[in-house]
Amino acid sequence: MRSIYKGLVNTLFLLMIVNTAIAQELRIGLDYDKKVSENLKFIFKGQIRNNLQYENSTYYIIQPGISFDLTKRFTLSGAYRFTSGYNYTVEDDIDMINLHKNRITLDGKYKFRQLSDRFCLDYRLRYQYTYEKGKSKKYIRNRMKLKYSNSKHSNISFGVEPYYRLDTKELSQLRISISNSYNFEAFELEVYMLLDGSFNNGSLKSMHQIGVSFAL
Repeated sequence: MRSIYKGLVNTLFLLMIVNTAIAQELRIGLDYDKKVSENLKFIFKGQIRNNLQYENSTYYIIQPGISFDLTKRFTLSGAYRFTSGYNYTVEDDIDMINLHKNRITLDGKYKFRQLSDRFCLDYRLRYQYTYEKGKSKKYIRNRMKLKYSNSKHSNISFGVEPYYRLDTKELSQLRISISNSYNFEAFELEVYMLLDGSFNNGSLKSMHQIGVSFAL
């Protein structure tokens, strides 16, 4: 248990340094899931996000959903997300806007066989539909994630996820993620970093985010 707290302190200290240096957005979230049957789960996510580049730029996310295990390795899930608040959008290249965004996602996730005692790999295919300000956007997202178990209670993950926008038929975004999760008796704590690169009119714009989430 001492090693968990030591790793947690080191990770939070690293995030503080990163936040001071490059972070543009801070995220704090709560995840909850409830097993309805042997293969079916209800999932809820809530999150507060703050854009550190601008004052009064805070928005909120509520996301209920369900997941169903078809096999031990393959899972299907779906979720609805509502976003409300104020933020600056990199993709639209405009100033502060009042967000009222609706999003629907459909996922298929496959967990590969263990690469070793400590390494495992999973792949997620996501269809995403968003509706905001009278406009809709459709994406296909492909995420590959490598997880390393550095102890019994701690995991480090690295992920790469390109976003392909269906209505414009182009690669619109690339996300790189790094996270460290800690399993406690009552909950799981995850600290993570996201680097999003958005391709807009031939130019690349980036957004650095750090976050903390609690899973019950």
